Amino acid sequence: MFGLGSMEKRISDKIEESVKKIEEHLSRRFEELDERVQQSIRQERKNQAALGSVFENQQAELSILRAMRDESIALKSLMAFAENFALWSQSQPDSPEVRVLWAKLSALLEQFGLKILAEAGVPFDPSFHEACAVRFSPDVPEEHVLEVIRPGFLSDGEVLRCASVVINRPAAMTTGAEAPWAEKYGEEDAGE
Repeated sequence: MFGLGSMEKRISDKIEESVKKIEEHLSRRFEELDERVQQSIRQERKNQAALGSVFENQQAELSILRAMRDESIALKSLMAFAENFALWSQSQPDSPEVRVLWAKLSALLEQFGLKILAEAGVPFDPSFHEACAVRFSPDVPEEHVLEVIRPGFLSDGEVLRCASVVINRPAAMTTGAEAPWAEKYGEEDAGE
């Protein structure tokens, strides 16, 4: 019936067919794996590019924050200088040189959106002033700032710090814990 040669041929054909199927299957699997590897490589490159971009953005933000910190330090130094200059200039009210320097300093502060509250002789305004003491001087109108103890600051029109001031009050109103001004200005013992 069947010869040995024919059976060998069929087995050989079956083996060959199985090998081809295995080769085709492995070839498809290798192609799929190769495609996955290529996708992973492309994704990794995208991730590296994105990470590089994030790093550059972080560096830019860090530079901005450093500049803001430096500007803040400079601004605080400028404010401290302006405060000290304002207090010193009170002892030189009639000096033309001080008025010139004061104008230049005020212009510099304005460039940063700041205004210093350090003017004596103006009406007391609780929005801008904090009463820390009361004294009387006949040369200054009542309810006006007699002296600035600590200047205040405005930043773009908003109060950063109220000026601590001495208010001009008649002598009768500046003594005693029950002084009428104490209730009005929220001070209990500022009439000393």
